[in-house]
Amino acid sequence: MHIPDGYLSPSTCATLGVVMVPIWYRASAKLKKTLDVSRIPLLAMGAVFSFLIMMFNVPIPDGTTAHAIGATLLAIILGPWAAVIGMSIALIIQALVFGDGGILAIGANTFNMAFIAPFVGYYVYRIISNNAVPGSKRQLLAGAICSAPRCQDTFLKN
Repeated sequence: MHIPDGYLSPSTCATLGVVMVPIWYRASAKLKKTLDVSRIPLLAMGAVFSFLIMMFNVPIPDGTTAHAIGATLLAIILGPWAAVIGMSIALIIQALVFGDGGILAIGANTFNMAFIAPFVGYYVYRIISNNAVPGSKRQLLAGAICSAPRCQDTFLKN
């Protein structure tokens, strides 16, 4: 769920925005070293996929909605630092163009969905699928478990 403007205090939004600046810097530096140029279109498609699936909201109790975000899938395919960049791009476009999440809350939304979610999902996936044969049922099950909204909600609740 995107955090709208007015839900968090301005100081919390500003703090999380400041926290994200070095994370974005580290992610971009890491990608400059590790991301092969031929995989940049895959990163762009991952950002578009995340953007698209975030547009499908499902009503949940308390008058709000939930949605998939695609962060774990992007982290499994390209690594968690690439997921930070891809998810951040998708979230910023959604906030600026579609009003999905607040503009002041971009730092909070990117912290939750573009930083915490990819890293938690990726490392839980790595633990579950450790030493699994590529393409095995265990590896596929690990991806499904770690991409499930409940796995991420456990770590993202305030």
